[in-house]
Parts: sequence; C-alpha cells; structure tokens
Amino acid sequence: KRRFTDFWTDFLDLWAEAHPKTKRPRRIGSHYISFRSSRRRFWYYLELDTDETLANVGVYCGGKRGSKFMEALWDDIPDGVLEALDERLESEFDYFSPEDGENGCDEIYIEKQGLSFKRDDWPQVHHWFLRALDDFQKTMEPFVIEVDPMANEGNDDEDETETDDDAHDDRSLGSRSVQNAE
Repeated sequence: KRRFTDFWTDFLDLWAEAHPKTKRPRRIGSHYISFRSSRRRFWYYLELDTDETLANVGVYCGGKRGSKFMEALWDDIPDGVLEALDERLESEFDYFSPEDGENGCDEIYIEKQGLSFKRDDWPQVHHWFLRALDDFQKTMEPFVIEVDPMANEGNDDEDETETDDDAHDDRSLGSRSVQNAE
C-alpha cells in the first residue's frame, strides 16, 4: 500500500505544478484519488487496477439520487463526444451501473489498458493521468453543469447533499474488481 501512496504523492506534485491555483483532491487512497467537480453532487476520480494493468479516470454522483443524476448525465452526452475523447487518450469509455450485477454506484469512466506500475514507469502513467484528467474534466464538465444546475452555493436540498466523508462510502471502489496489490 505504501508504494501506491507514494505513486499518488508523486502524481499530486506533478498535478500541483500544472494547476497551481486548484485545490488538491479530497480523497486519497492506495489505489484512487477523488475530488469534487464544480457541482456539489459530482466527483471525479483517478483509479489504478494493478492486477489488470489498467487505469481509470471517471465521474460519479453520490447521494440519494446519484443514480438518477448519472443516468441523466449519460443521456445528455451527445453521440461521438466520448468516442472522440477515447481517440485522443487511446482509451475506452464505459458506463457502469450497479444494475449490471455488481456493487458500486453509477459512473462514467475511461479506461487505459496495458500500463506498467513499476516505479520506473510511474512518470509515464502520471503524465497520462494528468492529460486524461484534464481532457476528461473539460469534456464532461459542461454536461455535469447542465444535469446539476445547482451550484455549490448551499442551494441544494439538504437530503440531496453529502459530506466529504459520505462520498467515499457511497462509491464502492471495488465496482470493477479494483485491486490495490503491489
């Protein structure tokens, strides 16, 4: 676990250089980091699956109506947008729903396969994550804003919001058999 904590620390240093005025992600685990979007209900995340040699960049929505918002987000994305993103990032997009037969929450993510997580290869993975997160967020944020028009200004109904502590509990990071192996 320590090894991948170091992986994220190194990544966040690179990220901070590229985004000096942006807050650091709110959640850091051994195999993921996540942080709020510009809308209270939505979270972006980066995730490693070292057993499958892949990485994910995605968005999900917590709270009582998270699935409803994610379905609306999925439906709001025009044809071709995610395909173009995949082409730019040499990845594959997908939509995961707990109704697919596994635990977890709804999420839209891109997946990059065939990565090496040996320490010498970390810079290559870090740079892909940095590029992928920036592109993914720029692509998704207009749709997130459209689906969740209530800004992070306290306008949300109390039962529709969550604390930072609740957000991680809402999202089962094991939804796609993520491993935190070394």
